[in-house]
Amino acid sequence: MAPRNLAISLAITFGSGLAFYPVLGLPRRARRIVFAVVFTAVVFSPLIVPPEARLLRFIAMLCTVAVAVRLYDTSRGADAGFFPGPWIYLSSLFHPFALVLRRVLRDEPPPRRCDLRQTHVCAAAGMASVALIIWVFCIDWRRLPFVAEHSAKAISVFLMVQFLPNALASAFRLVDIPATNFAGPFFLARTPAEFWRLYNRPAGQFLREYVFKPGGGRSHPLTATLLTFLFSGVIHEYVFDIPASRVLGWQMLFFTLQGLAVLATIRLRPSGRLTVPARLLTVAFNLATVWLFLRCLNVVLPFYVNRLP
Repeated sequence: MAPRNLAISLAITFGSGLAFYPVLGLPRRARRIVFAVVFTAVVFSPLIVPPEARLLRFIAMLCTVAVAVRLYDTSRGADAGFFPGPWIYLSSLFHPFALVLRRVLRDEPPPRRCDLRQTHVCAAAGMASVALIIWVFCIDWRRLPFVAEHSAKAISVFLMVQFLPNALASAFRLVDIPATNFAGPFFLARTPAEFWRLYNRPAGQFLREYVFKPGGGRSHPLTATLLTFLFSGVIHEYVFDIPASRVLGWQMLFFTLQGLAVLATIRLRPSGRLTVPARLLTVAFNLATVWLFLRCLNVVLPFYVNRLP
């Protein structure tokens, strides 16, 4: 029953996304009413999946968020007079690399040869990271400290995140599907602020456009930055709390700590002999805090073998 319910949930989510496109031609008031109805259907569709099927609910949640932000961006873009073509809209609905579509279309894409090279290099590095993940998760961590298990698993997973999404983004561009690279070299970030400038760029574009700027933008960067991280915490709580069937709170704590770290380092640009220590400190801080994020994932699927501290 759970797989069938997941299929129904995904049908509602993506069907709603597809059905919203013809609505773009309606007057603004009518379009906003339809948007509210469609958005509500998408947001609540994961509840169709039984609570005991946590992993399937989590999959439904990820798809729901991806489509919900696309619907919001499309609606706001239509208010500003932006109406994407059918192929552009359809293709962007099914991948997470163009969350502010008009921004992605405005940016000049890399040369085709660069995308070919990135596809090959990042795909190879990503598959090597997948092999590393498989090896790491096959280790009997019960005989080793939790810190060792956490560090090995977090690093291996984020190595995959560093490479594989970028390979997909460049592959999409090669077939004329608009896409922004997922991330820059975030493992080389010198500060938490630089890390978040490099990590998950599509989501960063969405948050900058719809949270950071309305929250004060460059005129009030501290307030706007904190609001952005708190909003991200709420979204991530929604993604994990629904499958967990309870409020976890760890995502809010994680993004609050990260937001405060960004505020503390937003103007720092370590250079020279400070570069390597700054990078090591950033990696250490991220490893120390990301366990808050991963312990939520552990509720959905068994990520850790050792008991969480």
